[in-house]
Amino acid sequence: MTLKIALPDLISNSYVPADAAVELGFFKNEGIDAEVEMIVPVDEAYEATSTSSSVIFLAMTRTSIPNS
Repeated sequence: MTLKIALPDLISNSYVPADAAVELGFFKNEGIDAEVEMIVPVDEAYEATSTSSSVIFLAMTRTSIPNS
């Protein structure tokens, strides 16, 4: 199974650590197959973690959490 990390945009530098961890092979070094998936808008990215069987982790800023 692939760990899919949902990112709502590539503009905010808040998402760089998650994207960089995949690109630099940190997950692979731990035996985890991971990939980044863009899901926009942020509400759909948030919803994907509970409705999608493929999106397991959502990287987002505190201010982008719906209804916060």
